[in-house]
Amino acid sequence: MPDKSGFELLRAVKADPRLRSIPFMVFSSTARPEADRRKSLELGADEFLMRPLDIGELQARIEARLEKRKES
Repeated sequence: MPDKSGFELLRAVKADPRLRSIPFMVFSSTARPEADRRKSLELGADEFLMRPLDIGELQARIEARLEKRKES
């Protein structure tokens, strides 16, 4: 992302009352996976996924997150 980091985007989405209920999944290829996972979840991310990730696994995670949202 050229102008903002993913953390800044996540922070902005979760600060906006109109957007904060939208599930937010971080999909990263970071060199610091545990630190970035922790920070993402602290900022309100629902999932933190690392690349590479099988497309079937990604689809399953998205579907599970959407199903969880319907239940709440």
